[in-house]
Amino acid sequence: VAPVLPDGSAWNDHRERVADLMIDTVDRYAPGFKASVVGRQAMSPFDLEQVTELLSGETAIYMSPGPAVTLVTQVEDEAAALRTVDALVGLADAQAPVRYEAFDGLLAVSSSQQELDALRGDGPRLGQDDRFEEALAQAGMPAETTGFGYVDVQAAAPLFLGLAPTQGNEATAHGAYLEPLGGAVFWGADSGDI
Repeated sequence: VAPVLPDGSAWNDHRERVADLMIDTVDRYAPGFKASVVGRQAMSPFDLEQVTELLSGETAIYMSPGPAVTLVTQVEDEAAALRTVDALVGLADAQAPVRYEAFDGLLAVSSSQQELDALRGDGPRLGQDDRFEEALAQAGMPAETTGFGYVDVQAAAPLFLGLAPTQGNEATAHGAYLEPLGGAVFWGADSGDI
């Protein structure tokens, strides 16, 4: 998307006017629609391009005990990535806390500050986990992907089945049944295939 339009103006100069036009058009065909709008966030093609740029590098999403959900993606411009996430968080419900940081060419977004701290620290990494390495070998995931997901089924099953406390890594009485479970790996390729 060109950042500047043929008349020399920017997409952001027209964002609100176009949003007004869209609402007025719907209101013409559905009278009362305009009065029912209690809030809006207008996004131009340029804004949407900034959002998709966040996920243009290699990206991973994982869930950890707590439970916490974390997204880590490679970014070229950390400051621009943070500005984009700032704008997106502004749209989110305040009841859904999101923590995020950019460092070392990465953008990390999580429901847990503890996960962000762990990413910045020298603790164990997913690439050092034997169960992860085994799942990768079994799945045949290539070294370069457009993004991947990994689920340690043994560790996640208690969370999904409600067999484990929501905090900590305590073993459950069902551990023997979960022992043989492995991991699930999925990834994207340059072709867009999964």
